[in-house]
Order: sequence, then structure tokens, then C-alpha cells
Amino acid sequence: HDLSVEGVLADHLKDVNLDGWTDLVTHYRVSDLAFESGDDSACLIGTNLSGLDLAGCAEIVTRP
Repeated sequence: HDLSVEGVLADHLKDVNLDGWTDLVTHYRVSDLAFESGDDSACLIGTNLSGLDLAGCAEIVTRP
């Protein structure tokens, strides 16, 4: 993926886990995030196009 492209082209829709639901796949530059060595989780918080708030968290592993 070309992460130099802003907006809609920086993400895409795909059924990642083959559950029949279309997933929004997004990509982020590590340098744009506020992770520190030892962090063990990451959360994404936002609002969908219908105005519904959403949040998702996952375990992560940080490396120096």
C-alpha cells in the first residue's frame, strides 16, 4: 500500500476474517503514533459515517 496517499485511498474494504462482513482495513505510520517501548495494547476510537461511536483494542508488542 502507498502510505503517502491521504484519505480514502489510504485504506480499503475487505472481508479479512471471512465472516461475511466487510471490514475497513486502515494503515498507519508508526512514526505518527504515540507508542512507547513496553506498551502492550492499542486502541482505535472513532465515529462511523452514521455518527455511531466505535472503539476497538488489541494486544500489541513494541520493540525498541
